[in-house]
Amino acid sequence: MPYTATYSSTFTSDVSDEDLKNVLDSYVYWENGDMKALSAVMGDSIFFENHAGVQKTYSNADLMKVWQMSRDSLSNVKIRMVAWQKLKSDKGHKFILTWYDEIDTYKTGKVDSVVMHDINTVDSVGKIVRYSQYRKPKLN
Repeated sequence: MPYTATYSSTFTSDVSDEDLKNVLDSYVYWENGDMKALSAVMGDSIFFENHAGVQKTYSNADLMKVWQMSRDSLSNVKIRMVAWQKLKSDKGHKFILTWYDEIDTYKTGKVDSVVMHDINTVDSVGKIVRYSQYRKPKLN
């Protein structure tokens, strides 16, 4: 190969369906505005990288406050999950990658349609401890 991976190039799909369900449930909770349930599937500490590239480690409570303010600006969220993939590295880290369309309707009436790709890292008990999101406008 022309490159050598600096982290790993060896992955399996050996991630539990329970871990996958926790991650997929997190999207349902966001869609429904259920921040209490969303908080329950997140770790005590979460590294969050948003679509604008801002990176920060939050306590669960602090991240929920940030996300609650964002969710409160929306009157409706619709997620259409396109695909997901479970990956476990030879280093033992578990990832669940998601691809989905999201339509956000703001309380102002503005509608925003985007294509999202997220990388969710889960810990040994299935809690999301790292969440990175990538986004682009949805083209017709």
